[in-house]
Amino acid sequence: MRRIRRTLPASRGLQKDDGIGLIELVVSMTLLAILMTLVVSVFSSFANNFSRDRAQAESTNVAGIGMAEVAKVIRSGTIIDRPGPDDLAIFAQATDESVVMYSYLADDSLDPRPIRVRFSIDAQRRLVETRWNASRSSDGWTFAALSTAPDFQKTVARKIIARTSAELAAGRSPLFTYLDKNGTRMATPVASDQRGNIAAVLVTMNVQADDTRDAPPVEIRNRVGLPNLSSSRLGLAG
Repeated sequence: MRRIRRTLPASRGLQKDDGIGLIELVVSMTLLAILMTLVVSVFSSFANNFSRDRAQAESTNVAGIGMAEVAKVIRSGTIIDRPGPDDLAIFAQATDESVVMYSYLADDSLDPRPIRVRFSIDAQRRLVETRWNASRSSDGWTFAALSTAPDFQKTVARKIIARTSAELAAGRSPLFTYLDKNGTRMATPVASDQRGNIAAVLVTMNVQADDTRDAPPVEIRNRVGLPNLSSSRLGLAG
């Protein structure tokens, strides 16, 4: 019977039960490790790209909203007419990171009046807009001191990146750059006797709104003109 079983192919197949060898096991584990590495790599790349796109979109959104508000106010800048020769120039202060100016937004159509607006950077690197309403008097439109409580205040942008002295020396633009009618950059802070020569403001928003810093800062620039200036102040004929 033993000889018969050895001669039968089926019998020989039943007696052979060696299982998986070490080499097969090592190869299988290696292939599985490679497959898992590829899966993790693809997922990690997708997650990083998504995080970077989200961070960049957030910074772009913050910069865009801030730029729209600043441009609207600057574009509406106006000289305040007063009795006699002492009209108020559009700009009361003009520095790299703050500006105080008079604007005529006409938000109230029933009683339109000019406002004084200040854009400034606070300690948290937020761009804050502060407004003071005008009052009528025998001297025309008058405004309370800057130290008084404002009539309106809001944050228009956050996480504005400060320019280093090296960046400024290399020609990088600060938040506010003031240009005369020839497009020449004016020294800051602009002196009181030179503020009347400002014909345009170059606004540079350099924003890193996402705390993770997964994406580089977003920078947008906008040269905002002052259409309420006279043609001679704008360098035009007439």
